[in-house]
Amino acid sequence: MPWHPFLAWLFGGVGVLYALSGAGYFGLLLRGDERLGRAAHWALLWALALHFLFLISVALFAHGTILWSIDELLRWGSWGVAFSYVLTLQFKRRGDPKRLRALGAFVLPLVLLFFLVAGPPRGVEVPERFRSLLRLIHIASNALGLAAFAVAFATSIAYLFAERALRRKQARTSLSRLPPLDTLDAMALRMVWLGFPLLTIGAVTGAFWAMRLDPNSPPIGWNQAMALIEWVLFGVLLLLRVVAGWRGRRAAWGTLLGFLVGCAVLVGYAIRSGPR
Repeated sequence: MPWHPFLAWLFGGVGVLYALSGAGYFGLLLRGDERLGRAAHWALLWALALHFLFLISVALFAHGTILWSIDELLRWGSWGVAFSYVLTLQFKRRGDPKRLRALGAFVLPLVLLFFLVAGPPRGVEVPERFRSLLRLIHIASNALGLAAFAVAFATSIAYLFAERALRRKQARTSLSRLPPLDTLDAMALRMVWLGFPLLTIGAVTGAFWAMRLDPNSPPIGWNQAMALIEWVLFGVLLLLRVVAGWRGRRAAWGTLLGFLVGCAVLVGYAIRSGPR
């Protein structure tokens, strides 16, 4: 089914604004020009507002569908990633907020990727059996958890690059404009702490919803197994941070691994959903 022309303009506008914001943050990282950082931040704020309007418009024009598919998870998840990043810019107790802006060079490409992969809505009717509060909670919690983990992922990548430059005594590179290592590590930890309970809610509600949908289906399929692995990885990571004092590079690699497993879950659901 062709998608509404109004949604086409919104979709294109959001994509352009995210691309401009990402380019501005990347320019800030490379050149240290604060004017680029401010322009990128304003572009991001406008993108967030337009993106939210797009999400609400999808609910109005695409037969009222909202949070019922992997596409919707990515659309809302990409908005959540961008919104979470804006919130991190208020993280002023540690580090320089101006340096936090340079982190956008790592976050905005993820936001744009999720948004473009989701694509435009097709206005497909949702079967009645999918319209349940349980499924809504399942998809919403996974979308918010994905947003938190994506910010942690981007922050961990920034940490690894900055830590590598510091070890090689490359203090004058563009990476020196990133926040201090302690700030990056603390931000990643906060995002994992935020995402883990949401991931837990998503896993539990998903299991109940799957049994309700088909009581004769295998208890654990490929997607469920990968989701369980993701949950275990992040749980072990938090445990090691608390008990064994994991910080820095080891914690960053653990965050990257957990997020990549989560992406494998999304790929599995996308393949299972078939062509759109």
